[in-house]
Amino acid sequence: MEIEVNRNNTLEAQYDFAFCNPDDHIHPAIIGGFGSGKTASIPLRWLNLIFWRAKNQGMATNIMIIEPTKEMIRDILLETLNKFFDSYNIPHSYKVQAGYYIIKVNGTYFKAMLRSYDNPNSLTGKNLTDVIIDEFDKCTSIQKQKDIWKECISRTRQAEYGTVALVTTPEGFRHTYNLYSNKTIKRIQAKTYNNHFLPQSYIENMQAQFDEQLVKQYIEGEFVNITSGLVYYNFNRDKFCKKLTMPKDGLKLSFDFNINPMTTSLCFVRSGLFDYEQKQVVEVIKAINTKNCNTQMQCNIIKDYLKSVSYNGSLMIFGDATGRQRHSDSNQSNWEIIKQAFLNAVFEVGVSNPAIQDRVNAVNCKLANSQNKIGIIINSEGCEDLIKDFEQVTYKQNSEIIDSSNPERTHNADNLGYMIERLFPITGLPKISITNGR
Repeated sequence: MEIEVNRNNTLEAQYDFAFCNPDDHIHPAIIGGFGSGKTASIPLRWLNLIFWRAKNQGMATNIMIIEPTKEMIRDILLETLNKFFDSYNIPHSYKVQAGYYIIKVNGTYFKAMLRSYDNPNSLTGKNLTDVIIDEFDKCTSIQKQKDIWKECISRTRQAEYGTVALVTTPEGFRHTYNLYSNKTIKRIQAKTYNNHFLPQSYIENMQAQFDEQLVKQYIEGEFVNITSGLVYYNFNRDKFCKKLTMPKDGLKLSFDFNINPMTTSLCFVRSGLFDYEQKQVVEVIKAINTKNCNTQMQCNIIKDYLKSVSYNGSLMIFGDATGRQRHSDSNQSNWEIIKQAFLNAVFEVGVSNPAIQDRVNAVNCKLANSQNKIGIIINSEGCEDLIKDFEQVTYKQNSEIIDSSNPERTHNADNLGYMIERLFPITGLPKISITNGR
């Protein structure tokens, strides 16, 4: 595998990718961490392909640039293209309906098709010289990645040395890893901290949030296996469990609506008091695990418990967003039942649930970040099932799917994960605006 590392700054990685000419490598990739300047290399590569094909083949470049979703075309790619071409005074426009981005270089117009890989079949019927796929590893299905790749390489048939290039942050050992383990394919590695155009606080914020595994993946741009073996690999009973008491105010509840068992975590978030703790520490006071239960029953059990410990403070409620769906037997959704049971509570529930791996990553980073600071403390009394989840839940063999074959497991960790991902999302980092192609 050809890997370029230890660069002075991100521009070198961008230039290596952009000026990787078709007769040298038809499948180059720039693989790097968040904020490492990967996407900013796309317009520079497009320009180089225009000049190279004109000079060496006497023909125009016909390129397709692909993002995971239409929203990412709108929010990320278009902004990147506009800033880059503005900085070099290159006239440009975007034809929204056709999905064409047009630039004028040396008096000649060139267009790029902007497409999403939501549906690989939509990529068919194209005759292209080049393709660039951005954030390839955002696709969670390896089979779908293979379909996208096959479709793209079959489209680059308009010229000799048709290229398909990748730009992505690695997400474990998905198809990007399979492709770029091939020694004939050029891989350029870009590290977040080598992008000197980023504010230092951005990198420090990530290092403070991420655990050691995610630092390697999302800052170093390395392939890391975070989806094998134990799901909550940072957990240690001796390190994260101790006796806790109920707070007077600020209690947070988080629900998972599996019927057998139905689970709810009762938590408190406080400021870190010790050097070994993160700034905000989640204390799990109680994990309520009820078999053969419905939502109304679970609410009654929680209210009885709060009464038994004389809790009269505020409540904030989190949980599984799919609980918005109504049930035929009561014509009420889970969340409608909970809102009636806890009239004065504040609800923090997303429109949809995060990706499972985003939720798991948020929990692992909160358990212990790269400085080994603790962000979750679990009551050693009353949270036995949650502790068992953290100790026992694994991935299915050779899969990114969590093994749920034991009906007793996963649910307590799931409900806590909904709250932690909502409060401390690892993807909720400051947006960085980088100009001049950087």
